[in-house]
Amino acid sequence: MKRWIAFAAAGSALACATLAVAASAAATDAHRHGGIAVDDSALPVGPPGLAEPMLTIPGGVPADRKTKEDEGAFRLLCNYGKMSYDDPIVYPGQPGRAHLHTFFGNNSITAATTPANIRAPGSKSGCRGGDVNLSGYWVPSMVDTASRKPIVPKYIVVYYKTGTGPWMRDWHQANKPLVMQPMPQGLVMIAGDASNANPDKAEAAFSCFTDAPGAGHRAMGSSIPACKPTEMVRMRIDFPQCWDGKNLDSPDHRSHMAKPMEWHADPDGQWDPSHPFKCPSTHPVLLPLLSEIIDWPVLLGQDTARWRLSSDTYDAALPGGYSAHADWMNGWDEEIKTIWTRECMQKQRDCGSFNVGDGRGAIEFQGN
Repeated sequence: MKRWIAFAAAGSALACATLAVAASAAATDAHRHGGIAVDDSALPVGPPGLAEPMLTIPGGVPADRKTKEDEGAFRLLCNYGKMSYDDPIVYPGQPGRAHLHTFFGNNSITAATTPANIRAPGSKSGCRGGDVNLSGYWVPSMVDTASRKPIVPKYIVVYYKTGTGPWMRDWHQANKPLVMQPMPQGLVMIAGDASNANPDKAEAAFSCFTDAPGAGHRAMGSSIPACKPTEMVRMRIDFPQCWDGKNLDSPDHRSHMAKPMEWHADPDGQWDPSHPFKCPSTHPVLLPLLSEIIDWPVLLGQDTARWRLSSDTYDAALPGGYSAHADWMNGWDEEIKTIWTRECMQKQRDCGSFNVGDGRGAIEFQGN
């Protein structure tokens, strides 16, 4: 089966004609699934994940920070899980309504998943550490338009960091630092904009990356780059880290969150070079900065100029990737989340990708 979805470019006669053809075959597909034709006859499925915690016995704790500017960080690797046309945040309870998404983390997520049931017994996680982290991480799928095949990513690396936290201060108390709080239970949020077609407003950064020793990645940009075989197309996207302190979601799934703002004056109006950032007064609660990095391998014979995200509904003559976005639904075990927030974030320690902060290591899965 192939899902044909029209390229939609505002004011384009070609787009209108294509939409008309799509509508005659399936009146709702163009609206539901965006602008990419996907051969989904056999959507690839990843490892099933585990429904048990995967933590080592307590060992050494992370080293204390050396300077005030040290960034606290906790990161983990998650296997690719699955692809589906579900989006339990944007289209809750409506299976098949969204454009094609690639899921990581909680592999049991469906359109019926909610913050209340995301940690349901038996749910399986593809992340390092097992079901201590049943959070859902999903992004629009990468599609090779030459073959109409979706591209399977190698993995996702998820970072939780202090971000600009060390340079923040409370709005009303000049000498009081803004203390980072744990991600609240039930929180969902979206970074980026699935309807964006403007490179200046794109929120993700793309690059060509290789994990060969000393290679690293080439310069980042707002669109999918021309990468060579043996390289990977890398996408990075950061979520806002200031919360309004009240709402776990909002109608647009963004307004309850905000990015830190530059602020170069203390409460009495004096310039304060030591605390140049603050959370907006409407969003005063500082949370860990969630950052996601996804790598898609480039195989021999593939041309990444033909790659687009499933949400790229704009003019096909423009580069792909401007519509990059990411969804997140909190599914952390409360005890573990509190530990890494306190030990890694609040104490500004680099906990790496093994230590949850108290000496226990999150085990990476092998072959599951």
